[in-house]
Amino acid sequence: MLLRHFSAREKIILSVCLLLGLAYLGVNFVFEPLKARLNDLNSQVALKELKLKKSNKVLDNQAAVEANYKKYADLIKQKANDEQEMSALLSEIESITKEIKISISDMKPSRVRAVDFYKKFSVELEAEGLLEDLTKFIHTLQSQPHFLKIERLRLERRSMRTNTLKGSILISRIRVP
Repeated sequence: MLLRHFSAREKIILSVCLLLGLAYLGVNFVFEPLKARLNDLNSQVALKELKLKKSNKVLDNQAAVEANYKKYADLIKQKANDEQEMSALLSEIESITKEIKISISDMKPSRVRAVDFYKKFSVELEAEGLLEDLTKFIHTLQSQPHFLKIERLRLERRSMRTNTLKGSILISRIRVP
């Protein structure tokens, strides 16, 4: 009824305008949100693929990781009670100092500290020796099979005439019960 008053040319222009309006609405309210959602999903898929590749690499290395874990777990596993572990630590330090020829003037075991899931055994010692011997001693403590940690180290020259150093060293070991 309303279209009867328009000429054929006006009807064509009105149809084209309506089609353009519908196309605009379709693009802005249908196509663009779908495109944004598709891009979002594609980026999520790419992220999941990357995580999957990393997980596959970890799974490929699983046997090696488990072997290393077992090796190191056995090294830090507490095999005796606290007193025996502390005694073993003291005798281990004494044997290392005898090998390297460092003299110990004082050795004080600290209390065993329980921290979360492990126990920390600490020993403070006063030692004297040449710089080379002390560095070798520290290196030996920190290397395999001892894996002891030097928590504090203080060195001072014993006298101006000698090369001997006197040091205070706090050594600790971690054991998992």
